[in-house]
Amino acid sequence: MSQITTLITGAGVNTSTGSISQLESDIIIGDIDTANAIQALKVVVDSITTIDISSAAFCNFFAKFMNRSVAGTIGLIYKVATGRIVKNAVITFQNAGATTPAVFANSNRSSGEAIYAVQDSCNLSSNKVVSNFKCLAVQNLANVSSFDVTFSDGTIQNMAAIEVDALFAQTNDTQADGRLDALVTAFDNRGGKFNSVKINSNATGAVGYMIIK
Repeated sequence: MSQITTLITGAGVNTSTGSISQLESDIIIGDIDTANAIQALKVVVDSITTIDISSAAFCNFFAKFMNRSVAGTIGLIYKVATGRIVKNAVITFQNAGATTPAVFANSNRSSGEAIYAVQDSCNLSSNKVVSNFKCLAVQNLANVSSFDVTFSDGTIQNMAAIEVDALFAQTNDTQADGRLDALVTAFDNRGGKFNSVKINSNATGAVGYMIIK
């Protein structure tokens, strides 16, 4: 498969592929020097929503994390599966501005599984426990009081966002402050380091987070 659509211009404007016969693993928006052009991404495979991201910061983080890239402009490649999935799919993009890049799709494996990425939130003056994740990404960091982190050996540690950033930077190439996006702190669990993370919010406001599986 090659070009699947072209983004319709306008911030907040959605572009849908309509039903396509298969989902390719890599979605390329624009050329390799194109900055992040979208602020939301939704992927539905065989009537099941596998990716539902509605934040420009999380879109940016997701693209970089899944491709192990830290460049400011990475020709945003969204890895939405581990290989080609021969099932009906619909991909919806929400434009972040007035750009109209072409959108391409390809795979380098003939069969694969869907990658899951969904957003949720933790209300103010509350907490949420998250487990069973490949990556946990958190934004609205001014609203986070701390994280209670349970490691795989049972160790429990209360951590500030700056400590989590340092932990992320130990196993990832990062940009400023140990992050892939300036607004996002993340827990990389591809090595099985964490059992769970409790997000503790303060009284300032809610905390948005994204789980990648």
